[in-house]
Amino acid sequence: MAWQDEWKNNITTMEELRKVIPMTDEEYALIGEEAGKFPMSISRYYASLIDPSDPDDPIRKMSAPSRSGLSLDGLNYYDCLKAIQKFNEEYFRSLLHTK
Repeated sequence: MAWQDEWKNNITTMEELRKVIPMTDEEYALIGEEAGKFPMSISRYYASLIDPSDPDDPIRKMSAPSRSGLSLDGLNYYDCLKAIQKFNEEYFRSLLHTK
């Protein structure tokens, strides 16, 4: 099978992910409300490597959205991006002043 066909079969929705990784209704609701804001694409092969009985499975943590990965101490993803952008602007501005 060509990689394009594999790509079309990737897991891209929470409903598909729930078939591969067991989640409680609470987990599903908490993750689902934020996960819709970000694109998700997990290959079927990569998903098959996840141990469904282990919530701390490293592959699961790297590929599946989690509540802790979607927010950081009350800051959401967009707030973090804004902070990084502001830092970069200030950093580059300071570089220009030193030349």
